[in-house]
Amino acid sequence: MSYPSAEGSKVQYRIHVFSCTQVKGDEEAHSDAAELGWYTLEVSLNLPLAPGMKQHILDLPGCR
Repeated sequence: MSYPSAEGSKVQYRIHVFSCTQVKGDEEAHSDAAELGWYTLEVSLNLPLAPGMKQHILDLPGCR
């Protein structure tokens, strides 16, 4: 799912949401990303986020 960036912003972003019960192995970013990580909902909401992203996350099914 992707959302447009704030008006006037030259930055574009995309968020992919996965629901997991078990994660194994080491994450590895490839050429399309500077970094990659797995975060719980609680941790995600405390990360530095693009404007409006917190509300988009909370609006996802199962996040409230």
